[in-house]
Amino acid sequence: MRNGEFRVHNKNFFKGLNDRKFKWSLKEDGIERTSGFINMGTVAPQEKKEFSIKLPTMDFSNGQEYLLKISALNNDGDALIPMGHQIAWEEFALNQISYNNEVENNGRFADLKTYSSTDTLFIQGQNFLVALHKYRGELLHYEVDGKSLLSKGMQPNFWRPPTDNDLGNGMHKWAEIWKDAGSMAISTFEELLDVEPEVVTFKVRYDLHAMNNAKVWVTYSVRSDASIDIHYLYESRDEELPKIPRVGLQWELPDEFQFMQWYGKGPHETYWDRKSSGETGIWQGQVWEQLHRYPRPQESGNKTEVRWMSLTNKNGQGLKVSTTSVPLSMSAWQLKMEELDFVAGKKGAESASGLVPVTSKHGADLIPGAVISWNIDLKQMGLGGDTSWGRHVHDEYTLSEKKYDYSFRITPVGFDN
Repeated sequence: MRNGEFRVHNKNFFKGLNDRKFKWSLKEDGIERTSGFINMGTVAPQEKKEFSIKLPTMDFSNGQEYLLKISALNNDGDALIPMGHQIAWEEFALNQISYNNEVENNGRFADLKTYSSTDTLFIQGQNFLVALHKYRGELLHYEVDGKSLLSKGMQPNFWRPPTDNDLGNGMHKWAEIWKDAGSMAISTFEELLDVEPEVVTFKVRYDLHAMNNAKVWVTYSVRSDASIDIHYLYESRDEELPKIPRVGLQWELPDEFQFMQWYGKGPHETYWDRKSSGETGIWQGQVWEQLHRYPRPQESGNKTEVRWMSLTNKNGQGLKVSTTSVPLSMSAWQLKMEELDFVAGKKGAESASGLVPVTSKHGADLIPGAVISWNIDLKQMGLGGDTSWGRHVHDEYTLSEKKYDYSFRITPVGFDN
């Protein structure tokens, strides 16, 4: 593609494209702004044909993201494929945007106040309160307009409940060291970096002793508009550590925040090596509906290329997480991650093939819980699946670096300032 010019390749051997109608649509920050049809004419089997689209004027200086979608629709309805059904599509980015622009407070807010008790540091703003443990650095409380938004503070997470493919290649064994690495890490309130009227910044260190003292630093910047900027940094010097299933943070919200909306790949789940079928847009649904209850409980419901995701209650109140670095990988489950994890069957039972271990749990037993587990990840490794009984994930979709960092912003939504 260049300057609105494109090429279509009819890969059929015997059939032209006369029974297809071609449509284009332009999205601005995930929302369709305009669309039209393309006069493709005749494209014979195996033929390539160039065509052009006259696009409207776009202002690339305003920081908005523009995506062009071209789709082929069925133009001859029949008993199998109705007229207008989308047969194929492709998406093109029209501009490159930066997600790390400094976000200014929207309006003037009262200065932040800090005070402490024996083991708790409080940061109070105009309509909100944040509390953290003075020694462990754990985020204990996040309240806006009197509503508590937090059940459990963020902690590093390196694990994913093994998929069938993971069990087939023994991930639950070769990556086991990562399973409790985040939950068992020793957290320390490292330092209060900055105390200003509009922002209070502090850093928390997590020592991963099981990983030969690999470390994670999470820096929080609480702003006077009630938002919180987060920066995550993982570093390790150990060359012998196994590949990491997931690099991210997990926290828990009350179960009332069960309405999900996101700007990224969708509407179905997508993964690092399973996302080409996902269309970039703004999607929504209930948290519980994102989880597929496989017969064997496992990882499910992930979203890739996420620019932002929000979880809200029936009144539209909740939290929005927006990347300030790169598009992220996110998911939310209305249960704790442990309920999806693999639990070996009695006496090490295996499948009929003898290649995959049998679980003692069944997906039908999963029920909505009292918390929402929200995963905000840089990435998790791909799903693999060349075979489901031994082949590993392709190297280009694995996490083996010794340093990872990313950042994002948490913003309350649906509240009056």
